[in-house]
Amino acid sequence: MLSPQMIRYNLFFLKKNICVLAKIVHKKKFFFLNSSCKFSSACVENLRNIGISAHIDAGKTTLTERILYYTGKIKSIHEVRGSDGVGATMDSMDLEREKGITIQSAATNCNWDVNNKKFYINIIDTPGHVDFTIEVERSLRVLDAAILVICGVSGVQSQTLTVNRQMDRYKIPRILFINKLDRDGANVERTLTTIEKKLNLSTIMLQIPIGIEQKLKGVYDLINKKGYLFIGKNGEIMEEIKDDTELLRYDPSFSFQTVELLRNRIFEKLADVDDEFAELYLNCDLCDIKNEDVYNAIRTCTIKNKITPICLGSAKNNVGVQMLLNYVCNFLPSPREITNYGYIYNDLGTHTGRDATTGASCGSNGSIGDIGGIRDVGDGEEGVVSVAVRQNNKKKVELQCDSSLPMVGFLFKIQEDSMHGQMSYFRIYQGKIRKKEMITNMMTNKKEVIKKIMKMHSNMAQEINEAHAGDIVAINGINGSTGTTYTNGIHANFHLLNIYVPKPVISVAVEILKKGDMTKLTKALNKFTKEDPTFYVKTDEQTKEIIFEGIGELQLEIYKERLKREFNINVNLKNPKINFKETITKPFECSYTYKKQKGGAGLYAHVHAIFETVSDDYNDTTHCIFVNEVIGNDLPKNFIISIEKAFKEQVEKGYLNQSEIINLKMRLIGGKIHEVDSNDLAFKKATIHLIKENYQHFNPVLLEPIMHVEIISNYEHQSNILTSVTKRKGLVTNIVNNMNIIYIHADIPLKHMFNYINEIRAITQGQGTYTMEFARYEQVSKNDLEEILKQKGKK
Repeated sequence: MLSPQMIRYNLFFLKKNICVLAKIVHKKKFFFLNSSCKFSSACVENLRNIGISAHIDAGKTTLTERILYYTGKIKSIHEVRGSDGVGATMDSMDLEREKGITIQSAATNCNWDVNNKKFYINIIDTPGHVDFTIEVERSLRVLDAAILVICGVSGVQSQTLTVNRQMDRYKIPRILFINKLDRDGANVERTLTTIEKKLNLSTIMLQIPIGIEQKLKGVYDLINKKGYLFIGKNGEIMEEIKDDTELLRYDPSFSFQTVELLRNRIFEKLADVDDEFAELYLNCDLCDIKNEDVYNAIRTCTIKNKITPICLGSAKNNVGVQMLLNYVCNFLPSPREITNYGYIYNDLGTHTGRDATTGASCGSNGSIGDIGGIRDVGDGEEGVVSVAVRQNNKKKVELQCDSSLPMVGFLFKIQEDSMHGQMSYFRIYQGKIRKKEMITNMMTNKKEVIKKIMKMHSNMAQEINEAHAGDIVAINGINGSTGTTYTNGIHANFHLLNIYVPKPVISVAVEILKKGDMTKLTKALNKFTKEDPTFYVKTDEQTKEIIFEGIGELQLEIYKERLKREFNINVNLKNPKINFKETITKPFECSYTYKKQKGGAGLYAHVHAIFETVSDDYNDTTHCIFVNEVIGNDLPKNFIISIEKAFKEQVEKGYLNQSEIINLKMRLIGGKIHEVDSNDLAFKKATIHLIKENYQHFNPVLLEPIMHVEIISNYEHQSNILTSVTKRKGLVTNIVNNMNIIYIHADIPLKHMFNYINEIRAITQGQGTYTMEFARYEQVSKNDLEEILKQKGKK
């Protein structure tokens, strides 16, 4: 009979042969990544740049509060919705404290000791609501790792999926923290099932709970096979449970058989993705594998995104947070263990954000002084490429986390502060910065002076004189927009990849309640649009209304409230009007004689013209054209100019719905004058009446904008989404299923898109989202036209 060790060896050998090609590739990547370790130093090796992200109400801000308390950064704990009314440390805005949600990302830092090594941790706490997803996006752009918090009751939720996709976009190594295991209905196995089904991550459970729901007492570490309690007033003392008898007293249902089963799963998964650990797994008894070897394998595979560790606890009840901190230090990467790249462009001209990255500058979202800025940001470069590989008119250069090299930094967030002015949040990838030093804005190629360098703790700042490679700081004095690369002059056209910025999906018209507030409003909106790349401001060319555009209704409501609180400006938000167009479908020849005689000089003009379309397809052109086909000198030139001017004025507002007329050509073929009574005014009035009184003979139609909509959700909601598209008179053009994530493409009239985000979230249990863009104009149906005219009071 074969021994258990031989059986394990044979099974694993078969599995390894099947995957041999993949293993060779992995081995080469492993060698390449390890080669970067030659630049290590004790300081940078022990630095961790992490974000904490989650679905709303999963407990991430509460977790951050406990981390700050246990690391000694704060002296007392305050809850997000605590009875003391203080609120969590990282929620510094009054609105955040009142609503109990995080609106803006906030940075802090702390120290933590593990095995007599001091680690320095930069933390960015991000919002959980989808409307503020840009705060997560730009934070992950500059972070090296993250904690993804998942509710142990609700499991994977909509924003969990979104945040996980964002982490995938930037290849962020992460630890999952299953929180709220003290709550009624908490279930670790069910939560793990939702993680496996929805997140597409290869995970390993490092812990199991001691007790559950209201009986949660502590956490059991599967690697070192020890249980821990968290005692003291706020769980600040992590106490090891002495023996198995004591453990069973705390949790009579605790299974040591389950411990061995889960330990074996950890070893199997590690052996499956790590060659060095596979050698140990195949050649040693499991009891002979050292914990240190397991930890090293977990760290290696986590940094490479081959596995994702899972740990457990309850932040609110002070369970498991210290162990999570240990995992952050032991398993997540230092800045030197993450490879970052910059790009040198061959074109020696001045670069804008669009040239510098895969998309446009994040700072072009408009304001009252800069109406209608358009952003088109791409998803960024992917793949690991060696130093200085030329790609499409640019050279890819690997950055080194070394303070002695030329400085390269990235401005990822702007925030106005009443005390410090514009605070520019800044990640240093290479080199270092000093106070009063000049650095170069790579979008403008102009030098800017660093006035202050600050380490942030929520809304509190500590000034420092210099900052080094790998660090995240706030700078005062520089004027770049979000997504700007800064250097100290290493190359004229050097840029880092920009931030992915989601496009707005909702817009509202703004009514200013006090006319005298316009100047203040301009200042406020310039501030908001500079801080938030997803908040757009423009003026509707037709209605002249100010339009706010953003990710969701809550985001726009927050800006309305901030206008009131921060600037004492009251506004109402309402739905914007649809930008309909009018055109004609039938050519028509007509003439009109304008006469007016009341004694003395009168008015006389006769105009003869043919009206027709410019193009057979009104989507080919929105222009209206005037053509003079009058033969001879029947009409003086100045009268022809008056006719053309009147025509161009008339097409700005049609006679069907008072919408702009497009694709209309006026061919002037004749006219008559009176020697005394004809003048410019007479011909202008004749042209106006010619169009107005014959307009119905042109068979005019009303055109509406059709939007191309992409809806993304889980496959299980496809039927509900298709029903909603039909209800909104949409036409489905394509459906793609990618690993149970569906992408539904449809063309839907804009007039039926209002409040669609709320419906999508409702019918997909919060898991769906959509984007839309203008596709074309289409003729409004007869029934819809009657309804539109009825609402307008014309029928």
